[in-house]
Amino acid sequence: MPTSFAENLIPDSQPSARRGILRTRLFGYAVLFRARQQAGGGIFPVDVTPADEASALARELELHVGEGSVPDAPGQGESEEVGISVPFGRCGIAGRPLEHVRFYHVEQAWVDSLSVDGPRTRAVAEGETVLVEPGGFVRFRAVPRTGGRALIAFQTEDRSPLSGHAAALTTSGQTVPLEAGPRLIQTTAAFDSMRADGEAAQARLPELFAQMASAVGENADVAGAQQAARDAGSYDAGPASVLFDDAKALLTPDIIGRIRAGDEEFFRFPGMFGAVAPLFPLLES
Repeated sequence: MPTSFAENLIPDSQPSARRGILRTRLFGYAVLFRARQQAGGGIFPVDVTPADEASALARELELHVGEGSVPDAPGQGESEEVGISVPFGRCGIAGRPLEHVRFYHVEQAWVDSLSVDGPRTRAVAEGETVLVEPGGFVRFRAVPRTGGRALIAFQTEDRSPLSGHAAALTTSGQTVPLEAGPRLIQTTAAFDSMRADGEAAQARLPELFAQMASAVGENADVAGAQQAARDAGSYDAGPASVLFDDAKALLTPDIIGRIRAGDEEFFRFPGMFGAVAPLFPLLES
């Protein structure tokens, strides 16, 4: 399994240092949007309710911590169904933040990207750390295990995305729909169109991200979030396995129960990935 050069920078003997890093990060879990693949490569979202997704996310989290079992769930994990994220990008301020993402409970997984270097698709192994850098758009896809859902674990190096420089991809003049199905259809179409445009789309990316950065570059909240991350050592930690382990340790039966109940503090749908369980509020002072 590929790892970062910094994978083991933070030894297990320094839990307080690790907790300080997590305190400055956006981190949590998600189940990818459900969709069926169509002939010709398109996708058709599966209609779900927030309650459906809260239950599915809680079930996958129980499996992740070694509890529960995969139920016989017709329509989930079938060969023609995939998990898929909204294509999203981040402009970054001074090249930060990086995002670290892992897939779990999948048969196959891929990361589709679009940057100034062109479009790319690569296969990802379960548990491998995927590094997402500012300045491009990414989409996550996976075939879940039979009867289950594709689970994502994520950590973003600082809190600045909350200040507005992470965005779903859409075509010019459009806004991202609030509803899950239309959101997935519109952003997927925009992403596929840009990837098909080749060099013309690549040439537009620097200006697009520069516009995003100009809107938040002088934002005091962004500056404060990045300074806090620097002070905590978040930018030097890399995608350390111990940080993912520490996040996993926060998944108590009580927290998973609150996610299953759709507690607004720990459950959001729809998000960039799908149904999201943000855990960073647990460490907010």
